[in-house]
Amino acid sequence: MVTPVDVLSNCSKLKETIPDFCTSAVERFGCFSTCGFSTQKYKPATCSPPSLPSDVYAAGGLKSVYKEGEVINVTCTTSGSLVNIIRCTKTGWSGQARNCSLATSCEDKILSCQNILAKFPEFCISKRSSNSALTYCKKTCGGCPGKTQCKDPVGKKYSRTSKAEVISPGHVMTFKCQNDSYHVSGDLQRACSVSGALLGSEPVCQSTPTAVDIQFEKIRKRREDLPKEVAFLLDDVNYRIPYNGKITKWYYYCQQAGNIDFIVFRPSGLRFHSIVA
Repeated sequence: MVTPVDVLSNCSKLKETIPDFCTSAVERFGCFSTCGFSTQKYKPATCSPPSLPSDVYAAGGLKSVYKEGEVINVTCTTSGSLVNIIRCTKTGWSGQARNCSLATSCEDKILSCQNILAKFPEFCISKRSSNSALTYCKKTCGGCPGKTQCKDPVGKKYSRTSKAEVISPGHVMTFKCQNDSYHVSGDLQRACSVSGALLGSEPVCQSTPTAVDIQFEKIRKRREDLPKEVAFLLDDVNYRIPYNGKITKWYYYCQQAGNIDFIVFRPSGLRFHSIVA
């Protein structure tokens, strides 16, 4: 057990002035001690060797113990071709090793293809991932015979921005909110599943905007090759805000107390001009 500490210096005051501070405020993650959060050391789970069908084997052989996150490439004994991949998780192996005879059918080689496609709609068609996608997720990416298609859901407050009204599994349909409404939740980019339904959730658009935290769950460590006491948030998709509106709060977490100056650089021709925030 690691002793919880506060990163922010005014945690007690925040808790006193905001009744539900420790359950709803974004700043609560900087007040572990004041809010009574526990910080246990992470202990990865382990898995015993899986039971494999007689006509397949584990590439590299089986070990006596596997750590959480380790994978086994299940390979066909006769042809040496990959059957599927199973992963050690907290609850055991992510899937069962299939028989070699099933590998010849048009199926996905891993069980998480639909989940991957739901989180990354361009998984099957992006240049960076399409080769792997078709190798391991052939069915999910529309590489199997069939006539399954997904149709435009025709939302009342949002409209389709991609060209096709009907798409095949693995392809993507994109949307936008109408000019008089704001996107507050749901997905504006949705891939077609093998069941004929669009993955992800339907976009929710409303007439008034709501304050949201953008990618707060993806806290990034400061690059170590930068000059001391300097950090940059560049024009990168991971930092870009996909909304029209105003930035009302910025969060920056430090290991030590001190003052922070935020400077915004806006493009002007071929140069950038700074605006001190």
